[in-house]
Parts: sequence; structure tokens; C-alpha cells
Amino acid sequence: MTRDISHDALVRRAVAKFEADGIKAAIGDIAVAKVLAPEHPGLLVLVDPLFDVGERELALEILGDYCGQHPEDELVQMRYDDLRDADAQRAAAEHDAGLDVRTVAGASSLSRDRERNAMDANGSEAEVVLECARHIARLQPEEAARWWRGEGRSGEPVVMAAPDGHIALQAAGKSANVSLELLRWAIEGAYAEHLGDFARWMFATPPKACIAGEGDRDAAASLEPSLAKFAEDVAAKTLPPATESARRGSLIAQIETFGLLSEPLLAEKYAALIGFGCPALARCTEAARQLADYFAGPIRAQMPVAHLGLASPTRGVLSLDFPNAAPAPAGSELHRWWAFCEMQFVIAQRDGLPDTPGVFFASAGGFRGKLYFRIEDGKRQVLHAATGSR
Repeated sequence: MTRDISHDALVRRAVAKFEADGIKAAIGDIAVAKVLAPEHPGLLVLVDPLFDVGERELALEILGDYCGQHPEDELVQMRYDDLRDADAQRAAAEHDAGLDVRTVAGASSLSRDRERNAMDANGSEAEVVLECARHIARLQPEEAARWWRGEGRSGEPVVMAAPDGHIALQAAGKSANVSLELLRWAIEGAYAEHLGDFARWMFATPPKACIAGEGDRDAAASLEPSLAKFAEDVAAKTLPPATESARRGSLIAQIETFGLLSEPLLAEKYAALIGFGCPALARCTEAARQLADYFAGPIRAQMPVAHLGLASPTRGVLSLDFPNAAPAPAGSELHRWWAFCEMQFVIAQRDGLPDTPGVFFASAGGFRGKLYFRIEDGKRQVLHAATGSR
């Protein structure tokens, strides 16, 4: 038997569902009828019940569609104007009360009460988004990063890339496609529920989330100009050594405060900084990640220097500038070359190096290198560049 999909039948089914099970249970049928049978007068009986349960946008869309086709119906037009005014007043009251409401899809919406740090979902799509946001907030950051990469375990909500920069989410047999901006907002609210409000949630030590939010963007934007200007001054060679060392130390300390020079999640932090348009900070974070890989790798572990130098991008003898200024000689493995440089530098330090910036030559294990050093933090002697051959 063929299902009746005429406009009248669609509206009758929506109204019957409302009368039998209530307005919230009928939302799906109402939304279908609204899309396929716009301007149908039978939908007008659903407007007030929709508005009363918070489905204000859907209620106003039904009225707006009808009024657009029936401008002569002054009574409905008056009702439309009254509800628009009421919606504006309620939105203003919600804003004053600290309630932030975002539309997810159609009549589905999420709300965040900033005073109580509480999230609420209205509609199936919003429920999916909130379930995924709360799921990620409950995970440890590294586990959250695994989930965010789409490597969720069986039974977990699912996240994946969707067209047009959107994110596809699945939870409890339901699905939703949302913008990354909306999902970030929902995750931030879920973290506030879980941990309490905080300004930074990825750029913190330890990180509280596996993706960056607006607080992280603001933190990065506050430091990027100073770091970029310092890089320009260094390149122009306009700074006395003591001034350069002091400014570098101060900037590194600020970057460390944001957790941008240490694991976990250095790769994710780097991607966030690129997305925020902070290339100078991103270079520092990527250098820290490369050094972390070297310090944890098997080649350094096999070298005697592993027992001589600190494995830290801000405490050891390799500067954050080193990864970008110490390319491996042709035909050489990068980490083996770095281990040679570090070992030769530690040996040279023991033999005695001047406290001023300088250079020395070293040869061992088939490598010949020209190694550049300087003072950082006013006291720490570091290797910041190297060239060599085999």
C-alpha cells in the first residue's frame, strides 16, 4: 500500500503525533511537514506549543512561511509580530542570564548556562553533539586525541571529517553534521561542566583537551607578535648578545607557560597554531616536537652523550633553533648527526668554551662539523646551529 505523502497527509500526521504523544515527540514529523508542505494552514495549530517548549525558531519559520504567502491574513501577521517580539525579549533575557543558545540543525539547538556551567540539548542532532562533547571531556587528553583522529574504540561515539569543513558525528544510533566552530563551542561547554571554567584548555600544563578553543587562540595571539618581532631583530643582528639572551629567555618562559614546548600533544598544538595564524609560535612547537622525537629515539640512547646531557628542549644543550639550523649532511641520518653534534658540544664544554657566542670544529665517527653556540637564559650555554659533512 502506497503511503500518502500529500501536503494534507503530512500535516495531519504531524498534528496527530502531537495530539497523541506531545509536541517534543512530534518534532521530526513537524519538521518534515514544514519543509515539504510550507505555508500549509494546518501547521498553525502547532506554533504556540512549539514556542512554549523552546522550539522558537521552528515556530517562527512556520509563521513566516505562511505570512509570506498570505499577507492578507492580518490576524496571523499580528501573531507573527507578537512572537518575534517575544522571541527577542526571551533571547535578551537569556543573554542577561548567561544563557548561550546555538542552533544545531533545523529546530535542534544546544544551550549553555555559563553561570551554572551546564549544557542542555534540544533535539536529536543536538543530543548527538552534546554526547560527543561530553565523551571527549571525560577522556584523558591523549585518549581524546586518539578519538579526535577518528580512532575510537567499538561502542564509542564516532567523529569523522565531512564535506565543506563540517564534522560528522554519531552516537547512540543517531547522527549529526556540524561545523567545527559549533563543535568546539560544545566541547568547551562540556569541559566547563566537567572541570569548571578555564581560559585555556589545550595550551595549558598539563593540557585539559586535545583541541584548542578560543581561550587558546587568545593566548597565542597575545604572544605571536612579540615572538615574530624578536625573530626579525635577531635576523637583522641589531641586538647586543646580553639583550638577545634575556629576551629569548623571557619569551621561552612565556611559551612554556602555554605548554607549547612539551608533550603531550605537540603535533596537535602545532596544527592549532598554524590554524590560528601564528607561524612563529608554530615553529617553536614543531622544533620542540622534533627534539622530543630525537631525545626519545634509539640513536641517542645508544650514544654516550645520553648520560651527559639533559633530554629537554629548554633545559638541555640543544637550542630550540637547532632543529631548523642543523640539517644532516648528505647521505646521513638526521638523528645520528644530531647525536654527534650534542656529544661533541658536551665534550667541548668540559674542555672549556668561552662565555661569548662562538663556533668550533669537531671530527669523529666519520663526521666533520662546524658547531655554533651561544648563551641563553643569561647562563645556559647551548648549541644553536651546525653544518657538516661526511
